[in-house]
Amino acid sequence: MGDEPAGRDPPLGTAGLRRPAAREKIRATGPAGQCDVSLRPHDDEEQKRLAEASKAALLKNKPFKSEIVTEITRAAEFYAAEDYHQDYYQKNPVRYKFYKTGCGRAARLKQLWG
Repeated sequence: MGDEPAGRDPPLGTAGLRRPAAREKIRATGPAGQCDVSLRPHDDEEQKRLAEASKAALLKNKPFKSEIVTEITRAAEFYAAEDYHQDYYQKNPVRYKFYKTGCGRAARLKQLWG
């Protein structure tokens, strides 16, 4: 457990940044610290092309005051976390709700994307 390569999110697809999951992958502000780096990994050239197109659209339309700092990079080997980390929001809905609202992420995404 923990040493098996895991699947990744599907590519952005033709919907680009209209999909909420894709929106969370492109960051408009700099990292809060060295351990907080915004990356959009890709497994193949099609995923890379789609990610670059989405980022280019944001750079062109300038919906944010800050620059886009998300790096688009080749995906490294990825390992699955232990089972208790998987589907945390379903296994611990109350704790997840406190986390989601307490950290401010949901409010910030709503502020940025409506």
